[in-house]
Amino acid sequence: MKKKSYLRIGELSERVGVTPRTIRFYVEQRLIREPVKTQKNLAHYPPDVIEKIRAIKRAQKDRYLPLMVIRRILESNGFDYDALGDAGGSDGSGGATAATRVTTSSGSRHLPDSIRAELLKRKWIGTFSDTGVQDGPHGIDQRFMQFLEAFNHSGLDWSDLLASLEGIESLVGQIVDLEFRTLLQGAIRHTSLDFGDMLELEADALQQFMIRIRQVSLKKRIARFQKSLDYVFLASADEGFLLPQRAIQCELEAMENRLQPRLVDIRLLNDLALGYSCVGDIETSLRYLRRVKRKYPRDLETQVRWIWYRRFAGRNRDQKRLRQQLEKLVAENPDNAIGRAFLAIWYYFDLARLEDPFETLRLMNRSLQEIAAALQNMTEANIQEWVLIHYIEGRLFMNAPAEMGLLQKGIAAFEMILNRKRELDLFYRQQVPFFSKWLWPNLLYFLGLAHARAGAAQVALGYLKAGRSFQVLPPYQERIEEEIRGLEHNIKAS
Repeated sequence: MKKKSYLRIGELSERVGVTPRTIRFYVEQRLIREPVKTQKNLAHYPPDVIEKIRAIKRAQKDRYLPLMVIRRILESNGFDYDALGDAGGSDGSGGATAATRVTTSSGSRHLPDSIRAELLKRKWIGTFSDTGVQDGPHGIDQRFMQFLEAFNHSGLDWSDLLASLEGIESLVGQIVDLEFRTLLQGAIRHTSLDFGDMLELEADALQQFMIRIRQVSLKKRIARFQKSLDYVFLASADEGFLLPQRAIQCELEAMENRLQPRLVDIRLLNDLALGYSCVGDIETSLRYLRRVKRKYPRDLETQVRWIWYRRFAGRNRDQKRLRQQLEKLVAENPDNAIGRAFLAIWYYFDLARLEDPFETLRLMNRSLQEIAAALQNMTEANIQEWVLIHYIEGRLFMNAPAEMGLLQKGIAAFEMILNRKRELDLFYRQQVPFFSKWLWPNLLYFLGLAHARAGAAQVALGYLKAGRSFQVLPPYQERIEEEIRGLEHNIKAS
């Protein structure tokens, strides 16, 4: 390949529509190969990397795959980037079918030997040879193993998957027992029937019946979760329960007095924007962020906060456009942990607006993907970032459906923050003196609520009473008193 056909990072960035920082991050994450070093501070990329980056972006946008999963797929397929694409087929909506969205081109070939042996032992799959399946329907077994591998790539342990399958096997066994009794009774009463034809008809009819019942039941279950969402609670707690301005006015004025007319202090202006958001004055928050944007339009923290605060100040019809702006920012800067965390909570709060229960499930999945990426990319040394991301993690996990088993993880995220209270109070006094007055009442309220949902009423009561002492605007005071009364009543009744 001729040297002049290689691309500098700026040229590559323009061709693929991502920032140079994103390209370097892809190299660090081993998603694309390192460039060719032509000089000490100069590197060139081969032209084929254009399609590789585009394949990665399509996998993120169209299949909602996190970078960790994308890398595993590439590693499993010898870095064949075609494996990131859909394998064809349509679900009638212009996209790929569920089967092709979650599989790789040769996913079933990469199942661990121990898991394949366990599946064979339990007779959940047929016996494979080098040419395919010797015993059992080839297509069904392939799709089944691809399904298992995809879920494992998403973070589920093999032991959890096998335990779930055991439960399904037990239920199916009960269905077969009932089916067998029905068939025998039919055979006794109608001896003239062709039993072979009856078995074939029964197999086809039951399969279609189970598919229909599964769809209806799943839709009902998701709809029940939607109805269980406390929309008033979500709306009031979206940005957290707000402080009365008088509670932090002295701190805000002291910070404002440090501002210099001709100097754009990014940290101070972002902190002031955060402070005014804590009292619900979003217009003032945006005014301070606007000063940063004029001087430093590419500062990531400012861009994220600008979009987030405009969400509260804007009209409902602007919400989709603003969310797309944040999605674009995150896609161009995949290692930006705060952007991913805010996108995660944005997806979750949007659940209240959805009517389609399956879209609810999809958006919830995207929310969990983004918070996982935020946790993976956050900087431990950045205390404020660490607190915000774990706070958002706790909020998401405590509100997830009980079947997901995330409540205890949500409690753990909140308690991690609370366990560093002394250290954090010292940090906030020096950097953002108002923030602890917002953080602790919100944290104590949600932690108490999470423990109440976990059935630990006494523990929950302790956290809620501790949160009661802080100055916070309604509806916090009303909600916390309501929760305390309910817990005290339940404790007395038991």
